[in-house]
Amino acid sequence: MIDEDAILSAALFDRATCETLAPHIAAGDLSAIGELIWGETLRYYAADTKATRADPAVIAARVERAQPKAADTAREVLRRLSPELGARNPAREVLELKRRSAGEALMVAVSQQAAPDKVLPLLEAYSAVTTAASVLEAGSGALLDADLAELITRTEAEGARTKLLPKSLNNYLRGGLLPGHCVVVFGRVNAGKSTFALHNAAGFLRQGKRVLYVENEDLLEDTLLRLGCRLVGKDRDWARANPTAFKQLADERGFGNFLLPDPAPMTLAEIDQMIDRLKPDVCIVNQARNLVQGAKDSVSQLDNIAKGLRNIGKRRRVIMLLVTAAREGEAGYNGEVKDKAVLEMHDCYSSRTGFPAAADVMIGFGVDRSLRERGLACLSLCKNKLGKHNGKTEGIIYVKTDFDRGLLADVEKNG
Repeated sequence: MIDEDAILSAALFDRATCETLAPHIAAGDLSAIGELIWGETLRYYAADTKATRADPAVIAARVERAQPKAADTAREVLRRLSPELGARNPAREVLELKRRSAGEALMVAVSQQAAPDKVLPLLEAYSAVTTAASVLEAGSGALLDADLAELITRTEAEGARTKLLPKSLNNYLRGGLLPGHCVVVFGRVNAGKSTFALHNAAGFLRQGKRVLYVENEDLLEDTLLRLGCRLVGKDRDWARANPTAFKQLADERGFGNFLLPDPAPMTLAEIDQMIDRLKPDVCIVNQARNLVQGAKDSVSQLDNIAKGLRNIGKRRRVIMLLVTAAREGEAGYNGEVKDKAVLEMHDCYSSRTGFPAAADVMIGFGVDRSLRERGLACLSLCKNKLGKHNGKTEGIIYVKTDFDRGLLADVEKNG
């Protein structure tokens, strides 16, 4: 039996626990008034992405606006909630109940030799709740014990941070990324998102990093060849004419540390297990929106994926670079969709809060006809929690594109 007060307390007084629980609280798990409070708590966190806890008085006011007749009952429930109630690990209890139920349903389906289309959703549900339980379990461990002098030296010393490309991006990031940081890159179809991902994969390899590349968008052989061309700075025609030199140069520049699973993991649990086994420094997911994560609609699914990947990166101390799509523009009077060079946070496809909330750094990769004709693209840094450049956390960077060799180079006027 689910302890409703404990669940609501956990959600109200700890955003991280609420986000872990959100995909697994279904209709009927809570009472009618509990569902009202739960729903308004979720909407409060969605509206304020920086809030770490919710004020019971604010939630009571939101319930009153939504359903005035339920206001008095909601206030009575909210008055008895407390952080201490939530400290009894109700989230773990719920997830364990859900995991057990999902596992039993899966076992029954398998034992009855159910059709694959019946088994797959059950497998996805079991995988999702197992991942959420492991993330929550990891978060309940020991407190961080750190010496401040050692910490500032370790994180701010020369070479402590992993550089992004193009180089001018690092001016905004206090020099680069630390383990656990999450970068989201989004763009429209054929804008160059995959080139950005592989360009940075090559950059990470040149810095001596191990890179796990989850490729569920493009052919794996194409991905390997594109990375090889980027590492050696040559196009595919040269590589075909000089295969031995192509391999030798790529190996010298870190190709052996590029980890490309075949087939690609398609769930959060599979990615988590692969990171645990392979111990990469960086995990790149192209594309994150193609992962499977049980949810009732595409927006909720993408929110769960974004938050889940961020949590995995933080727990495993791995830099996460997530590639996803931007919304397509509206068609004009002639039916053509107008390109957009400078993408903003709201241009990220089908995600109200997931990817924007998950990202420490969010980069829109945009191009319009004018830029394309000049061999340029625009990187819009539309979210940045890591630093400032010339007093600004956000900025626009133009890059020269060489898609044959997989290169993106700073334009001289960038800061």
